Amino acid sequence: MIKKPKLLIICGPTASGKSKFAMELAKKITGEIVNIDAIQVYKELPILTCSPTIEDKYYTPHHLYNHISITDNYSAGIYLDESIQIIKDITARNSIPIVVGGTGLYIKALCEGLSDIPSIPDEIRQIVRELFEKIGKEEFYRKLSLLDNEAAIKLEPSNSQRLMRAYEVFLYTGKSIYEYYKSDIKSPIHGYDVKTLILIPDRNELYARCDQRFIELMKIGAIEEVKSMGGIDISKIKAIGFAEITQYLDGVISKQEAIKLAQTKTRQYAKRQITWFKHQISGDKKFITDPLNREYKIW
Repeated sequence: MIKKPKLLIICGPTASGKSKFAMELAKKITGEIVNIDAIQVYKELPILTCSPTIEDKYYTPHHLYNHISITDNYSAGIYLDESIQIIKDITARNSIPIVVGGTGLYIKALCEGLSDIPSIPDEIRQIVRELFEKIGKEEFYRKLSLLDNEAAIKLEPSNSQRLMRAYEVFLYTGKSIYEYYKSDIKSPIHGYDVKTLILIPDRNELYARCDQRFIELMKIGAIEEVKSMGGIDISKIKAIGFAEITQYLDGVISKQEAIKLAQTKTRQYAKRQITWFKHQISGDKKFITDPLNREYKIW
């Protein structure tokens, strides 16, 4: 029997210690780290997105961090193409790919593959968004029900992004997005011996880390980093804290208010991530609460 190459996935909520844990493991198992965080791919916000430092990258090979501009188009599909090639390259070097991050969509794409939905032109997406803004959520949901009843039944009426996604797919292709979901999809990493470690620290400890980390980000240059982004369409910037710091710089709120708001958003995001990881990750997985205090046998 041919032995499958190894691949390790380390995921978990923000501030759970994934990056430090991954670098420790990389030393022990001769691994290289591959980003699977949708925000850390952008080069303009390394501080606010808690991207690896120059020192981190010097001691441990890191891939797909801070490599594109926030003004560029990027998607789960593009990420999947890039990450699969890098994983193959790492394996060819007899190293172990260690995929690290917390973006559920990207993790699901890597583990399960993506539906073969055609790329939707920007003009179609813009039409749908303008319609949504013009008629409101309730009327938009009603129109989607007439257009694609299957999607309307399966989607939450409050999930604006997914409603618009379903609408634009039907508008462009004439088919329900769920028709694409039903097609047979093979995992891009089906040929690997995949292990998944999910970091879930104690909830109170995690929230305290979330709060403290944002204070540290403010100290090491997050404000200056946001200030340097003037002129860029901020609707594209999903990094938590960006909107709050922008409001502070515009004089709308105080610095302390910006910190408190960003800390609250970070805790809320961590809570949603925990729920997702507990229910959406399949395969050979292990939950870890204290990654830096114990030895773990992976394979």
